[in-house]
Amino acid sequence: MLSMDEIVCLTLVLAAVCVGTFNYPKEWFLVSAKSGSETYFIAFAHVLQLLQVAIAILLLIGVVGMAIQAETSLWIFWQMFYLPSVAIVFFVCPILNLAASVWGIAGFFRLKYGLQAIAVIIVLVLTFALDIGLDYLFEALARRHILFD
Repeated sequence: MLSMDEIVCLTLVLAAVCVGTFNYPKEWFLVSAKSGSETYFIAFAHVLQLLQVAIAILLLIGVVGMAIQAETSLWIFWQMFYLPSVAIVFFVCPILNLAASVWGIAGFFRLKYGLQAIAVIIVLVLTFALDIGLDYLFEALARRHILFD
């Protein structure tokens, strides 16, 4: 059963990815797109990657802040974005990355997408791994900060 946090995060991320996919500036990346479905795949993957990069930046701020043991009231503001980002990283992103990977691989073999599709999938997986690594690093630093201070 899904929790309310997961349902809200999934709904918001799906809405943002759909809006971003259909409104993505097509002139940014369509040099090698051969078909309409490849265009939508590349736009979907880029929007998903931008979401993951934004989460990575948020987590990096937390890691740096925890490493230097910054004590500021801005942590409360930062936590408003951190808490949903954990649900997004561990629940929403695996689903969307799997969907993007299946779409890209099927398109590459069945619909003759270019190598750009495989490259985008690799970058998505690496960005997802970065998010997970940064979250675990933040949690380890937070545990150390709580235990030894």
